[in-house]
Amino acid sequence: MPTRPVIWTALATFALFAAGCTDEAIEPPPSDSLSSPIVGGTPTEAYDHAVAIYQDHSFICSGTLVSATTVVTAAHCLDGVAGDLKVFFGVNAMKPWRGTVIDVDHFEAHPAWNPATLRNDIGVMHLAEDAPVDPAPLMEPGTFGNPFIGEKARFLGFGATNWLGAGVGLKRQVDIEIVGVAAKKFRYADPTGNTCYGDSGGGGYVYHDGEWKLAGVTSYGDQWCQLYGVSTRSDAYIDWLAPLVDEDGGGQAPDATELTIGHFMGGSVAAGDTVLYWFPTFDNQRYDVQVQTQTGDVDLYVHAEHDVSPQTNTCASEAAPGEVESCAIADGGNDDYWVMVKGNDASLFQVIYAGSDPTCHVGVNGEADYCTEGCPCTVGEGDCQASDDLCAVGLRCEDGGPDYGLAEGVFVCEFPSEAGPPEENLP
Repeated sequence: MPTRPVIWTALATFALFAAGCTDEAIEPPPSDSLSSPIVGGTPTEAYDHAVAIYQDHSFICSGTLVSATTVVTAAHCLDGVAGDLKVFFGVNAMKPWRGTVIDVDHFEAHPAWNPATLRNDIGVMHLAEDAPVDPAPLMEPGTFGNPFIGEKARFLGFGATNWLGAGVGLKRQVDIEIVGVAAKKFRYADPTGNTCYGDSGGGGYVYHDGEWKLAGVTSYGDQWCQLYGVSTRSDAYIDWLAPLVDEDGGGQAPDATELTIGHFMGGSVAAGDTVLYWFPTFDNQRYDVQVQTQTGDVDLYVHAEHDVSPQTNTCASEAAPGEVESCAIADGGNDDYWVMVKGNDASLFQVIYAGSDPTCHVGVNGEADYCTEGCPCTVGEGDCQASDDLCAVGLRCEDGGPDYGLAEGVFVCEFPSEAGPPEENLP
């Protein structure tokens, strides 16, 4: 009979549920049943960013603060949640008056979370107010892998000390040897220590550059927490996490570069990685964003929230290699917009945006309708007469010609063909 893993969620009744799992290089566990919690660990008052999670005032899981308002946990901790969620900062989650409890205003599991296989077992919660402690440092992409096999990982959680629930709610830590690393998970095993139910969603840390950095989220393990455990690698989900991590409780996304209207911003991106930008908008204005590749192939995603991604966006452009990626925002709405450039290959690119009022449609290379009928440079009804002054902010008046189905010498408003407009035409 096939065997299944145990995912370590502690419900109010301390009941557990099991599901099937496969993973490259991380084999599924041998049986399913009740499981015990952090074994061989010690209580700790350190690691203020390690949190407990309540559903309707009952402790269910652990988690880790990764920004002023963002907590990372396991997706299975959020699966089917219908009640109110709260996060506890402190040492003993059974005595919430001795710590700080903050409401969760929204939460989400990874969009590819699969409860049948436990793949992509990671989720986030957004706090209703800033946390009272500093967030955990994150392990950078590309720095965690096979060289860490044989090293100790440090795990934090609020789980019980046996399968009957003794000691549940007290923050504990335990160091366990890493025995396997896969693309999105890592495995650990030690006969003297382990993680288990109630520790689900808690942090797994590795020591790097002089500090313990978050590298994983506790997911599942063997029946009695005596053989091994498996964590989801947080660094493997940075592309998804980074836009969700609101470092200052509002404003621009983390590590995002502000775009200047009408100016090219050069960039590079590795295959599978992303680069983030942002720009301000105003009511009743139209905005166009364009990415031109110099080498390689990229996709473009634009969104009015921090969580811009291939799954969450206001506009997506996934043209064939060599084609221009472009997105149009009909009305900025006085919000900041986030721009994600995702590399399908290692690529060099330039990104630029422009804005216009409702009378002048701003186009991008490859579009035939560069302007509406209210614009002086309407295609087929006249041109901008070689004057940038007749173009929307961020565009230049350039010879359109056959590229736009026009005669030679007919000028249209378009993005600069060089690295930015001349100084005298800056907005």
